[in-house]
Amino acid sequence: MKTINAQLEISTVLSTSNLGTTKSQMLRDSFVKFFEEINEYEKSAKEISVTEETDKVGMKNARELRIKIAKVRTSAESTRKELKEQSLREGKAIDGIANVVKALTVPIEDYLEKQECFAEYAEYARQVEILESRVLQMADYVVDPKAYNLDKMTQEAFEELLASSKMAFNTRKEAEERAVQEKERLAEEERLENERIKIENASLREQAIARNKEIEKERAEEKEEQQKILVAERELAELNAQKKQEEQQRIKDAEKEARIDKIVDQVIECGNNRELIKLIILDFIK
Repeated sequence: MKTINAQLEISTVLSTSNLGTTKSQMLRDSFVKFFEEINEYEKSAKEISVTEETDKVGMKNARELRIKIAKVRTSAESTRKELKEQSLREGKAIDGIANVVKALTVPIEDYLEKQECFAEYAEYARQVEILESRVLQMADYVVDPKAYNLDKMTQEAFEELLASSKMAFNTRKEAEERAVQEKERLAEEERLENERIKIENASLREQAIARNKEIEKERAEEKEEQQKILVAERELAELNAQKKQEEQQRIKDAEKEARIDKIVDQVIECGNNRELIKLIILDFIK
């Protein structure tokens, strides 16, 4: 708060208003009392300093003085409205002076209000500090700490809420860790099973390849054996056919020989009978 020089403040405003001496004096007379009252109340305000919540007298004095200084401001405002109606130029001067009054009184009012409401401000500051502290403590365990009325609950209730939230968080965290471990265990089992199946399939493939080679070998040997049998059978059949043919030829030759012998005998029996011999020969030829 700055010390107010009423005459200087008024003279500064009036010097730029271009008003006549009479008007200027009239305005000076209308507002000077407000400046004097402000000076008096400012001195009293400086003597008030509330530093403890228990200073009820100081807060009461601040309230009473704030009301007085507010009345100065409202009275100056009323005077401003009455005088401004006289003329536009007077209105500008009045506005200027009233604004000075306002500028001088508002800081004092604000200061006195802070002194008057020191306990409320202190309580509010404590509540803000408590809320910030509780939000910070709860932030590690819940998604939105501000969803709870942390600034309204008792310390005992908050400690119970903090403990239960921490327990729920740890329980959830442990469950999540167990789930991750179980997932990893199942994944490892699946990997090992896949590896076992892969090895087993590889072994089965090798066995199948070896077995196929054996089967192919057996088939080749069987085919070769069948070829040998076919060749032997064909050779035997050819031999049998040859023997049969030879036997048939032998029989045929024997029959022919027998017929020749028979004809020879018949010819011999005919003696020199040429005609009979011709008949015998023709029958042989047929």
